[in-house]
Amino acid sequence: MQIDAPKGNHTRPTTDRIKESLFNIINHLIDGANVLDLFSGSGSLGIEALSRGADSAIFCDKAGEAISLIKKNVSHCKLESKAQIYHCDYLRGISKCSEMGVDLVFLDPPYGTGLLQTAISEIVSARILTNDAIIVAEHPSSETFADTLARAGLGVVRLEKYGDISISFIKAVDGA
Repeated sequence: MQIDAPKGNHTRPTTDRIKESLFNIINHLIDGANVLDLFSGSGSLGIEALSRGADSAIFCDKAGEAISLIKKNVSHCKLESKAQIYHCDYLRGISKCSEMGVDLVFLDPPYGTGLLQTAISEIVSARILTNDAIIVAEHPSSETFADTLARAGLGVVRLEKYGDISISFIKAVDGA
């Protein structure tokens, strides 16, 4: 199903090739999952998860254009009953999950801002993750954040590189 993407350089939609590979890796985790799509952009990752059987998805972006696009894409895919869409920053988006356990988080913040590390720390502090939750983070291949993960009791369980872009699959480590 075709999803519209924002125009301009403010949003970097995940390429179709990366998205297909990502969902092939996590497909077994999606059925019945509660999803948080932070820095949602077009909403394509959360929408894909819903279309593959996730129970619900919370979409969060602070850009008004992105929120309008997410609403349009969710409506086009007839997934309104499973989606909650919030025009807010990532901290407020995380707080929207306080009443539910999150099984799957998609993080694709603007590169070079430190928001990836901060968002991971805030997610852990908010205690919204279920025991087997996974965080899927898209980031520049040159970016490292092992210290942030170690402090949060998390670790990268799988890393996929696609040129300058990497996808880290992050989970709680034993003993955390």
